[in-house]
Amino acid sequence: IKQFHKFPVMVAHNLIGIAVFLMVFIFIFLICLTAACVICYTRCQTIAIHNRYVFDDLRKLGATPAFLKQEVKRQCRTVIRTPSIIGILTMTLLYTMIMYANDGKIIISELLALGICGVLILLIILLLYVVYRRTVCTLVKELEIEG
Repeated sequence: IKQFHKFPVMVAHNLIGIAVFLMVFIFIFLICLTAACVICYTRCQTIAIHNRYVFDDLRKLGATPAFLKQEVKRQCRTVIRTPSIIGILTMTLLYTMIMYANDGKIIISELLALGICGVLILLIILLLYVVYRRTVCTLVKELEIEG
């Protein structure tokens, strides 16, 4: 640390560079997260609208609105849950492997970073749940399922 006090300009520029990289990372993260939510919503819409005749036929055969709503939920849950679980687990594993491979151990600051990532993952899961609920409500209205 003492060697950096000899070059305060370099330290200041390094912190600015790190801040720029962090801001770019956050910007790209938000764009990717928004794109993932839009893709999940659109995919659910496409599946339900293309299979509208199936819901109409089930209704004509006597299926209850509760059953039809449950089927919409099941289809949306599959579209949103599977990629989310795979993506979150893969990225968490990759991040943990990078920290471990850096020096062959996980230190306290890295555990803190993993904890912060855990909180962010919970927030992302909450956001995906909100997208799921809004998608189901929209599809129930579009497919004219009462109940």
